[in-house]
Order: sequence, then structure tokens, then C-alpha cells
Amino acid sequence: MEETFALRVVDARAAGIRGRARLWRRELVGLVALAVTERWAARGVPTLDTEGKAQRMDAMAQEIRHAARRLRRSPAFTVAAVLTLALAIGANASIFAVVHRVLLNPLPYGDPDRLIALDYAVPSQNVSSGLTSMSWQLYHQLSDHARTLEGVAAYDTGDITVTGNGDPERIRVSHATPSLAPTLRVFPALGRWFTDDEGVPGGPDVVVLSHGFWARRYASDRDILGRRVILNGVSAEVVGVMPPSFAFPEPGIAVWLPAQSTRASATFLFLVSSVCRRCQESREWRPPRACPWRAAASATR
Repeated sequence: MEETFALRVVDARAAGIRGRARLWRRELVGLVALAVTERWAARGVPTLDTEGKAQRMDAMAQEIRHAARRLRRSPAFTVAAVLTLALAIGANASIFAVVHRVLLNPLPYGDPDRLIALDYAVPSQNVSSGLTSMSWQLYHQLSDHARTLEGVAAYDTGDITVTGNGDPERIRVSHATPSLAPTLRVFPALGRWFTDDEGVPGGPDVVVLSHGFWARRYASDRDILGRRVILNGVSAEVVGVMPPSFAFPEPGIAVWLPAQSTRASATFLFLVSSVCRRCQESREWRPPRACPWRAAASATR
């Protein structure tokens, strides 16, 4: 058997990598088939005494030693097989992780199937679609007149410098309307979200921290509520800490600040992003009559 195997190894090396792979695959399949056959034959043995079990264990140990010697004598085959199995297992695990995250695992929001993103068109300017941002004027019009939207929220992102309680640090922040948490149906794990009075110009300077930023910079101090943080030289009061799973609109957001706007000061500049929640009985969104823009909503994840 050893001489036959040695001849097969020589032929396989002459055939190149594919020949080695075929030999390795054939030997593994033969080993597995032999083990299954022996195991199946053992089921028909009428007696299962201790001596018989010991003999089968000895036979299995011999097979394992024999397989180990084969692998040791052909290190190239062993490395190729291990790498092939590792790549196959890693690829399958990656595919499953993506499928689970995108298709099987729902978004960490209440009723995520009712969340929508808006895509605007301006026919008078020959813009058929593609305006995914929102103006403050549109935000207030949708909030006041949309008949099939339960909630409308606006937000934008940027960078800001935080000082105090450690070294200065450049962090990612999001300015969000007080309607964001009710629209997403996610609320702080500690403290509260912004109020309507804090979402107008001249309102109180308050912030909500992400869970990761709170744990990293403030050591998960539960007495953080009411403390002041310095953002670009402006002192703001901490009023809440979001749950660990909340990372809207992007994972790197460390702090949320209230986006401050009024109907009187709103402009038609498309500078902010939006997320909306349609009413439960509504299947299709229709623009309010007071809005001079045509909009189409599409479900988004």
C-alpha cells in the first residue's frame, strides 16, 4: 500500500498542482468512505462488549496514525488542503454574515418596513430624479401637510472638536431634528431625546451621546446627565445616551445635536438628508398639495 501510494505521489507531482489536488481529494474521499463503511458494518455486530469496543478503538487509532503519516509525508498536499478548507469556510461564513445582516436581520428600529427615503424631481429644471437631499422648506411642508406620512425627520453630519475631560478630540456629529427619535422609534437608553423647544434657533445647547463615545470618553458614568461638554468652544448639556445598537445615520457618529430651524427661516437649499415613516394604512406616498415639488418615495434599508 505504501509503495502504491508513493507511486501515486510521484505521478501527482508530475501532473502539477491539479494532479496533487486530485490525489489529495481521492485519498480523503477514500478515507471517509472506509470509515463510513466500517462504521456501518459495525452496527450489525450483535455483541458490544468492552473487548470489541477496545478493538474498534485500536483500529480507529491505527487509521488516524496512518492518515497522519500520509499527511506528514506530503506536506505540500497538507498545506494545500488546509488552505483550501480555510478559504472555503471563510467564504461561506462571509456570505452568511452578509445575507444575515442585509436580508434576515431587521434594522434596529421599530417597524423598519415603514421607513422610507425620498427622491425628488424638479420637472421645471429638467431634473427627473436624484435629489435625495432635502431643504428645510420641504421638511416643514411635509411635516405640516403630508397626508400619508406619520413622521418626517431631517439630519446632516459633520466633524467637530470636543474638549474637556481629556485631550481634545475630533469627532463625527449629526445635527438632527427632534422628530428623528420618534420617526425611527428608538429612544435614549439613558436620559431623553431633544424637545421641540430645543429644535429652534436660540434654543438650549444640548447634546445626546452615542453609547460607544459615552463608554470610551466618560467611562460609562451614569451621572453624565446634566454635565457640560465643550464642542467647538461652546458648552452644551448632556441630556441623553443612545443604546449600543443605535448608529444613525452612520456608525461613526459620536454625538447628536439638535438641528435648529423654523418655518420663517427655512430655505429651499437642499442641504440636509431625510428619513420618513409612512402611516400604517398607507401603501404609497403622495406629495402634499402645498408642496410645489414632485417627490417619489422608495422603501430603503
